[in-house]
Amino acid sequence: MTDPIRLVLPYTAPPLSSNARIHYRQKAVLTRQIRESAYWVAKAANIAPVKPSAVLTVWYPPDRRRRDAGSCAPTTKAAIDGLVDAGVWPDDDPTHVIEERYRIGPIDKANPRIELHLIPASWCWVCEQLRAVPEVCSQQCATTDADHELADTIAREGDHA
Repeated sequence: MTDPIRLVLPYTAPPLSSNARIHYRQKAVLTRQIRESAYWVAKAANIAPVKPSAVLTVWYPPDRRRRDAGSCAPTTKAAIDGLVDAGVWPDDDPTHVIEERYRIGPIDKANPRIELHLIPASWCWVCEQLRAVPEVCSQQCATTDADHELADTIAREGDHA
């Protein structure tokens, strides 16, 4: 896998939110639904097992209301579990899912949605571009190979400074 994989979940808003206060049984039902949805989306996309990746969740809301990108975390966690169930990764530990990120995308009244982007670990963590041709990446993001190596090390091992 060299390009990010884009999966669209069948939701217009996160069913689970870190801001929601719901009963544990209702949360369990929603978690199971999200997990199953992600499983079937991955199976329908016929995704082969992938190497270690970062997961970027992008929510394209239908209106301009203020939203917290981090509130997508519980939905993303359940979706990642569904992707593990589908065989995308053998496990969702830090050696396979190296990072989770959350963003609020531009408003899309016609097609509000939640997308998961599975970004390969060879992705440039400095400029957020693929590093298929390092010279091009270095020119575009003005970073050196040492910067890329440091970013890759931090992405793999964490920042222990």
